[in-house]
Amino acid sequence: MIGTEQHLVGPGTSLGDAMSRLGRTGLHLTLFVVDADGRLLGSITDGDIRRALLGGATLASPVSAIMNTRPQHLAVGEAAIGRLARMREQGLRLVPLVNVTGHVTGM
Repeated sequence: MIGTEQHLVGPGTSLGDAMSRLGRTGLHLTLFVVDADGRLLGSITDGDIRRALLGGATLASPVSAIMNTRPQHLAVGEAAIGRLARMREQGLRLVPLVNVTGHVTGM
């Protein structure tokens, strides 16, 4: 399982900081936005950041302004073989594993 912490940011994280974090994650060009308690709020990709900057956002803008608020995820205990196959067909390489209270528990 991939380390979770390197892929998590808070909603107030700037786009500049998110870009820097994405550069350190290797091929997994997605970050997941969580609240202070670790509950999943959204996701952000390098493409989201590029489009936002081209649309007038700044490097100081918060990720919460552009995050996808309905990110793909898997629930703990979910029979996920078919769902994982569909996610891979969509090009997703990384999805968070979320427990019943919405907390990210892994990737």
